[in-house]
Amino acid sequence: MSRQQDDGFVAVYMAVLLTGLLLFTGLAVDSGRAYVVKAQLTKAVDGAALGAARNLNEGDPRGEATRIFKANFPAGYLGTSSVTDPTTDPNFFSLTTDATTGVNTVTVTATAVLPTTFMRLGNIDTVTVGSIGEATRNCCEFRLCCTEPCVPKIIGRGTGPR
Repeated sequence: MSRQQDDGFVAVYMAVLLTGLLLFTGLAVDSGRAYVVKAQLTKAVDGAALGAARNLNEGDPRGEATRIFKANFPAGYLGTSSVTDPTTDPNFFSLTTDATTGVNTVTVTATAVLPTTFMRLGNIDTVTVGSIGEATRNCCEFRLCCTEPCVPKIIGRGTGPR
């Protein structure tokens, strides 16, 4: 092989090597950003679920979940282009009650779309991350019973929040 052919081979070899290196760097950078967004999204939905469970007996649990979510995951966080809108998305908040045990379960679900930076070279333009937070709370039932004449005794079921 001549010297000129070696130079051409090295140029092709370096182009392939650098493209692969950029793709793996992009994978590291973009997956790191997606991990940070996922962690913050998880904190936001967990806090929203706990706040809503705390307000089950008083106030507006969905409104409290919305307020806490928006405070912990603001619009455009780390460049997210699309986030679940808690005021309009019907799947953001759900409340179920088990009739036999009296346990209330609050579930908060959210997703966010993060545009990539380096991974666009590999034709991956966005990464979607999602999280689900769930909190349970026992329903408290108290009634007044008289065991002795005029000696009231409170009988309760449940221990409050758990």
